[in-house]
Amino acid sequence: YVFSITITQMTHGTEVGRQHFANMPDTAYTLLLRGTLLDNVEQLVGELRSETPFVAVVFLVFVLVAALTIMNMLIGVLCEVVGAVAAGEKEEMTIQFVKQRLRGIIFGLDTDGDQVISRNEFVGLLQEVEAVRALHDVGVDAAGLVDFVDIIFETDVGKDRGSMSFSRFLEVILDLRGSHTAT
Repeated sequence: YVFSITITQMTHGTEVGRQHFANMPDTAYTLLLRGTLLDNVEQLVGELRSETPFVAVVFLVFVLVAALTIMNMLIGVLCEVVGAVAAGEKEEMTIQFVKQRLRGIIFGLDTDGDQVISRNEFVGLLQEVEAVRALHDVGVDAAGLVDFVDIIFETDVGKDRGSMSFSRFLEVILDLRGSHTAT
C-alpha cells in the first residue's frame, strides 16, 4: 500500500505514470503483476529508469521486499510440512517399537495359546514392569488402564467381549493415550 502511494505520487505527470501508475488500483495491479509475480519487469524498469531513475530504485526495492516476503512464507510452509512429517514418522516408529515389545510380552502371558488377549491376561500384562514401561513410552498411563478394564473389554453394544485380538487390543490402548484429545 505504501509503495503504491509512493510510486503513484512520484510518477504523476510522466508517461510511465500515465501508462502503469495512473491511480491506486492501476499501481497496485502493476506492482502485483510486475513487482511480485515478476511479469516483464525488465521493460518496466527500463521505462522507469529513463523517465524517473529514483522511482526505478523504489520499484526495485519493492521487488526485493516482495521476493523476500514470498520466499520466507514458502520456507515457513516447508518447515511446517517437514516438521509434521517428522513427527508422524517418529510417532509411527514409536508405535511399531512398542507393538513389538508388547507382542512378545503378551504372547508370553498367553496361557491358553489362543493368540487373543483375555481380561485375565490383560491384568497380568499390567503387572509386568517391561509392559508398563512400553505403555509409558507410547504415552499410555498403565495405572489408569486398571480403571478402564471393563470399558476396554466391552463391545459397541455394551456386552462383555471377554477377549480380543492383539491388533484390536493395540488400537484400543493407543486410543487411550494422554496425547489424544476428546472429540
